[in-house]
Amino acid sequence: VGDHDLARLSIGRAISLLEATEDTVYLGRAHLLAAEIATADGDLPAAQGHLAEADEFVDASSEMTDRAWLKMQQALLLARAGEAAEAIDTATEAIELLAGEDDENMRGCGFWALGEALAAAGAERAARKAFRDASALIPDGSRWAQPFIEAWSKLYPADVGVR
Repeated sequence: VGDHDLARLSIGRAISLLEATEDTVYLGRAHLLAAEIATADGDLPAAQGHLAEADEFVDASSEMTDRAWLKMQQALLLARAGEAAEAIDTATEAIELLAGEDDENMRGCGFWALGEALAAAGAERAARKAFRDASALIPDGSRWAQPFIEAWSKLYPADVGVR
């Protein structure tokens, strides 16, 4: 069993346990994590299902980082599904939510989502800038560093060395 298979199994169990409780905050977060794992695996239908579930629990009363993470995940999914205009708007909303956030890692993920959205729209120069901005914010040791580098190099392999 690979790391992603184990992660999917574990988050599935966590979701099942959380569904039996009244804790909608952690249930929403669990669906966000499940969507992130499914997106990383290229399983866009599963990611969409988890994002739809998360959307029911993450609302205006949720923590700003949860709202921003939902928007980032939605933007990545939209970009990879070819819905560029909506992906750009959604990624921009995530970046706006994170404007005052000290967590550079999170802000970097917002720019990563914007980079993929702009690339899906064919806006190469703007997409490359968004990826460079993300690169400046996502530290090498972060859990998102490797998936970010993989996504960036898939779209613009020559740019990754500029990090």
